[in-house]
Amino acid sequence: MPLSDKIFPLSMIVLAFIMGFSTFIILKSDSEKMQGLEKIPRNRLWGTALGIFVLLWCAMEARPLVSESFQKYLIPLAVFGTWVGYMFLDYLFARVLGGFLILLAHYYLFESFAFKTPFKPLFPILCFTMGTFGILIAGKPYLLRDLIRKILTNKRWKSATVAVLATYTISGFAFGIYHMMTH
Repeated sequence: MPLSDKIFPLSMIVLAFIMGFSTFIILKSDSEKMQGLEKIPRNRLWGTALGIFVLLWCAMEARPLVSESFQKYLIPLAVFGTWVGYMFLDYLFARVLGGFLILLAHYYLFESFAFKTPFKPLFPILCFTMGTFGILIAGKPYLLRDLIRKILTNKRWKSATVAVLATYTISGFAFGIYHMMTH
């Protein structure tokens, strides 16, 4: 299998590890740790690190849409956009995470057409849910902080969030390993 065919299943496995780690953090956290965890959506360092990756990825996705003469500006614009975000945006990590989830949902949906994915109806639902959550927190980033507060103070929210993250963890591992084994 060429490397380009391995990126899709490997990215699902990496996402599954991240979702599993997030589930573990939520299970181990309580309202005493709220002071530190509710600052995550505003974290500029994490937002900048993920932001440069997301904007470079977005620049590569935009290449077919812009004229040949403008393509040389996409990478510098991505770097400049990262700097602007660092300097002027509040809730930087939440906004960047939203953009990342939107791009990831698009990537998964696009690539899944080339692979024979089992449980065909489930995969797009998971992707659309992830993309919609990304749109929500990119548009209203303070909602991620509010979600963290709800998770840490309300057992129902915590249980529901753990169930959703566990679904993504299991699905990511299952789809990723399936595609690694069959292609």
